[in-house]
Amino acid sequence: MKTFCVLCVFMGTVAAFGAIIVQSASAETLTFELALYLINAAVPANGTVLLEEDEFLWEDVIFGIAFKCSWHIEGETEEEGNGFLVVDVLNLAGTQSFSSGKELTTEGLLCGTEKGCAANADLEVFPLNFPWLFEAMLDIQTKEPWELLRIHTGAPAAASHEWKCLVGGLPVEETCTAEDGTGFAAKNVASGVELLEKAAEPNANCTTGGNSAGVIEPLAGGLLSSPAGTVSISTPPE
Repeated sequence: MKTFCVLCVFMGTVAAFGAIIVQSASAETLTFELALYLINAAVPANGTVLLEEDEFLWEDVIFGIAFKCSWHIEGETEEEGNGFLVVDVLNLAGTQSFSSGKELTTEGLLCGTEKGCAANADLEVFPLNFPWLFEAMLDIQTKEPWELLRIHTGAPAAASHEWKCLVGGLPVEETCTAEDGTGFAAKNVASGVELLEKAAEPNANCTTGGNSAGVIEPLAGGLLSSPAGTVSISTPPE
């Protein structure tokens, strides 16, 4: 498991890239350079709409709970293209919103149990602490794109999710919180940016399972797109 020690060195504007150094538990060092979310291979204006649909597998490996959940993300570019500001998460039908100020006031996303929770009762998930901020990165060695989840200055805390279900007939709930700098491996495809089917690093910290108990793994089929054109993660165009 990689543990992220993030060191950012900024040299002037975002076009003058510094390095982000990632130290793994096995002493492997991964180094990233700042990249941009491009639209049709060009730097987008701040506020350009970005949309994402994903399915994830969440698991508390200590508590023994696992579930799959799908959602629709709405956001926009910021930081001259380096940032993807997530302002809302909705169910796929678009009928439930979990944007800032609406947490825990409605029913949660209805998700499917994989382990631990009762299959014949609702399993609800509530995304928390908006806005979320992803920053575009490239692995310096492989040039593969990554997204790092950061704590936005306007957010009350790091991105989290709370789940509720029945275990052994009793209601249980837990909140898992991502660490600042949690990384998601990605790839550029013809229709946009896909997250790889690979667990995010490092694991999330959970109120019941404890530190590093929460695994978040994207599943196939998710796509980051924009009505303005084709999204990619890359360095600035020449």
